[in-house]
Amino acid sequence: MNNCKRLLVIFVYISYLYSFSYSAFKNYGWSTRATGMGGVFTAISDDSSSIFYNPAGTAKMESPDASLMYAKPFAGLEDVSLGLMSLSYIQPIRDIGTFGLGITDYGNNLYKEDSIMLSYSKKIFNKSKLYRNNDLSAGLNLKYLNHKYSWDADTLKRAVEYSDPVILAGSSKSAFTGDIGFLYNIKNVSLGLSALNISQPDVGLYFEDKVPMEVRFGSIYHFKSNTIAGFDISYRNQEWGESSDKLNLHIGAEHWFSNNKFALRTGANKQEVSLGSSLNQNLGKLLMRVDYAFVWSLVIGDNYGTHRLSVSLGSILTPKVAENKQSQILKQQPVNVVPKKEEKPQQKDINIKQKISEKVNINTASVSELIQVGFTKVQADAIVLQRTKQPFNNIDELMSRVKEIPAKKYLEVKEKISVKFKL
Repeated sequence: MNNCKRLLVIFVYISYLYSFSYSAFKNYGWSTRATGMGGVFTAISDDSSSIFYNPAGTAKMESPDASLMYAKPFAGLEDVSLGLMSLSYIQPIRDIGTFGLGITDYGNNLYKEDSIMLSYSKKIFNKSKLYRNNDLSAGLNLKYLNHKYSWDADTLKRAVEYSDPVILAGSSKSAFTGDIGFLYNIKNVSLGLSALNISQPDVGLYFEDKVPMEVRFGSIYHFKSNTIAGFDISYRNQEWGESSDKLNLHIGAEHWFSNNKFALRTGANKQEVSLGSSLNQNLGKLLMRVDYAFVWSLVIGDNYGTHRLSVSLGSILTPKVAENKQSQILKQQPVNVVPKKEEKPQQKDINIKQKISEKVNINTASVSELIQVGFTKVQADAIVLQRTKQPFNNIDELMSRVKEIPAKKYLEVKEKISVKFKL
């Protein structure tokens, strides 16, 4: 009976690989958000899981971000236990670039695939003008790949008896390879291009078994209503199968509600259809996002689908506030020194203090005042442009009318801004 169960597990595992064109070290869906959009992510790539799709995407991150994903493929399929896990972390360093770490784990007690990757990305071209994106980023990964088979005692005994060269060659093999990617943003369109496993390393135990290179191209359109939609085309340069087995088309869309606090998404490709959702929660100086995706396989039946769950944490940047020079001088004075007689504050100083303590009116504030609150130069220019067309009725309109402002930035500054109309 145990042998029958083992055969069933092996059959399902092989079928799973078959659904992905027999591939080893394939992207099985390391990002819950990307999976919810059918695998569309090459041109989005705006969180730490970008490392697995397009390493160039992390260049536009302004603060550290970490994500942990776990999935249980084919829930309800009896006697089958497969697991997917990924961990990613990115750390932007101003004027240097963004560094990242990615770890993946896939398999069961019979077979395991693991990878570790170090990532670097940077904007190499940035000509963003008033309310117009125009920048190009590049990124690369250095990857360590390892896969391992678990041979039982009977298998090893027969391998010795029949001199099986594959099993006798060992149970694991590792290799190094790399990825490269580019991301271009122009107005409301993003274009992404990445090449994964570019050296096509040999991971065969005895016979040659190269990891195919995969090339991905993606395009995303950003609508003003907090909606994005687009596609990815992936081509896996494997030596087996027809052209249709190597090519895959991914389509997907995503919409954010309630000032980017909740999202719904959907997508599909040749192997599966998917639904997904996200929830953002502000935790003081941290922004937590919980992502969920449900995937229904078009290849393997008799199960309840695959459920993916991930938790991401990102820090909310706090703008630096200049300290009062007079208080700095007083702190630096020795205890035995009598401070000078306090001078009567001038009207100019009073006005500045009042201005700092009051919320900034986004309908009248200058670009420099908006930057002082925490907006970037591009974001401040976009706010000024939008209010010249029509004044803001409330601060929430920043999320729907100014696409340059992400949810993290809005949560950072929302307590420091207000809306008032000039009489």
